[in-house]
Amino acid sequence: MKNVIQYKTKKNVLIIVGSYWPDISGGGLQVRLLSIFLKKFYNFYFLTTTTNKSLKGSKKVFRIYYKNNLFYNLINIIELIFFFILNSHKFDIIYIRGFTKKIALVIILGKIFNKYLIYSPTRYKEDDLLTIKRKKILIFFLFYWIDKFININDCFFQINYFNKKSKKINCYVDCNKFKPNLKNNKIPTILAVGFFSKIKNTKLTYLVWRDLFLKGIKSNIIFVGKVHSEYYLQDNNIYDFIKKDSIKNSIYQYIKVLGEVKDISKLYKKSDIFVLPSETEGFSNSIIEAMASKNAVIITNLKNINSQFMHGTHCYKIKKNSYLDYIYYLEKLINNRNLRKKLTENAYELIKNKFDIRNKNVLSKLEKVFTPTIS
Repeated sequence: MKNVIQYKTKKNVLIIVGSYWPDISGGGLQVRLLSIFLKKFYNFYFLTTTTNKSLKGSKKVFRIYYKNNLFYNLINIIELIFFFILNSHKFDIIYIRGFTKKIALVIILGKIFNKYLIYSPTRYKEDDLLTIKRKKILIFFLFYWIDKFININDCFFQINYFNKKSKKINCYVDCNKFKPNLKNNKIPTILAVGFFSKIKNTKLTYLVWRDLFLKGIKSNIIFVGKVHSEYYLQDNNIYDFIKKDSIKNSIYQYIKVLGEVKDISKLYKKSDIFVLPSETEGFSNSIIEAMASKNAVIITNLKNINSQFMHGTHCYKIKKNSYLDYIYYLEKLINNRNLRKKLTENAYELIKNKFDIRNKNVLSKLEKVFTPTIS
């Protein structure tokens, strides 16, 4: 039997996330939204990395400059140790989102300074427990020190010992921010969100859209996400290919490549169709943002990841890396406004009921995320 520890005063939470506002990332936007809606219950601090030297920290946001080389890796380790020595008195709970090698040091330091540790994997087959066990067996044993696991999808319930310490919490969206507009585009606008990479299948999206366009099935397309970066999953050749090929085919004027966008809600409201044919995810926030803005959605049918959404009811699901599936369903959505409307209405109701952070049931679950429990 677990007993919830009751606190008379607000507890202080340190959130460790790969990038944080004004850097743009799905995880960063999620925890920022969390800190806004839970500020009545917790005080939040953030520890994050950045590749932008001009970004400064603040009283509650601590930034470590990161560059992918041995020198900066050593410097980062030293900075982490000094950060905990100087600041550990400011927080009671450490919430870790995702895994890098430095997280191993964070777990050790967290235990040394007697903090309550929470871990949330973010991408299946990248930072889930089985993947860490397979690739980094020694580091894996540190996860026995984690006090609670927050899983955003069923795919992260993998090992019975850890399942007992795990809780499923849906991702969330502020539906007020993404309130849909009436769609009056003469030809549909497609929105593709995610850094340019094979894992997000950016090139496949372009090829499917291009082939439909050249067949006379016309639409505009907007790409949002990092075009070039040092991130190991990034493919810095994709944008060059898209630009060169679209100019060659005289369709470049129908494409917008916007890179990172701070207020993406405006783009969802202008768009009709959202596509995310990624090879793997943890849970993509952009899916629920698109549905909250009444975009018709195409996503990959990933086992235990997109199971909340029903094919043909809330969205269309395609087989992983399937050009034929993708082009078939995208053509249907481009050509049929009534079909788009049917999908978007169904999806919008689902989002309002299960993912809207302003929904009392959703918010009450989030209030308990950082509540320590003891056996």
